[in-house]
Amino acid sequence: MRSLRNSVVLLAFLVLAVLPVAAAAQPGYVALGDSVDFGIGSSTGAGWVVPFNGFLSSPSVFNAPVELLNLAVPGAETKDVDQDQLAAAVAAASAHSPVVVSLGGGGNDLRHFIVSPAAHACLKVQSCLARLNALLNEAEQRVDLALKKLREAAPNATILVRTQYNPLRGTGCAAPDLVALGDASLEAPPSSAIKGGGLNWRLRAAAARQGAKVIELFLPFAFFGDSALVGDCIHPNDFGYSLIVLQAVTAFTAP
Repeated sequence: MRSLRNSVVLLAFLVLAVLPVAAAAQPGYVALGDSVDFGIGSSTGAGWVVPFNGFLSSPSVFNAPVELLNLAVPGAETKDVDQDQLAAAVAAASAHSPVVVSLGGGGNDLRHFIVSPAAHACLKVQSCLARLNALLNEAEQRVDLALKKLREAAPNATILVRTQYNPLRGTGCAAPDLVALGDASLEAPPSSAIKGGGLNWRLRAAAARQGAKVIELFLPFAFFGDSALVGDCIHPNDFGYSLIVLQAVTAFTAP
């Protein structure tokens, strides 16, 4: 009997020895968005996503190499993020543990509207405000959809939503009425003429609905102005990208 027992134990050991061992999931960071998340304007091309990934890999966070997948595409609007980036992001987020996801977008949706000829008097024309509000409603719905799918794919993910700054505040970038329209389009409260609030208010609300954290950029870029922008009136410079990294770290480490 003892011999039989020993034979069973040995057989079980041999079976376990040859079974494939499931590889532990690697920490991952998935970035979606537009040219700011891609890194346009950075002298090294690293932008903010690469150094933030370095922070995630550090001993104070995951203490291991974090696999980065940056899906951001310059010029992307929210519809492009949903159509062209979201499926790959969902697959990557579900394959990593722990995982961090950042979502940027909406800036190009607004920029294309604000630089249009009809925008100069927009804050005084009800029909223009109605078009702006419809654009913001659509952007909010797309961000909502993306965040919902990401949360379903990775229930324990840390999701970061990047808000927008107003690049038209740069010297010589736009007439004062367009700068004011840019500010209002981003930060007007829901009680304002822009019903539902500006884009950043909507991004914060969408983030709250899916338990995401918010990378706040409007005030830091408004404070530093030209010091944070390159000369194209759109993108951050190296210092601007360092501001985004700082705000991303602040959001990530917040309770």
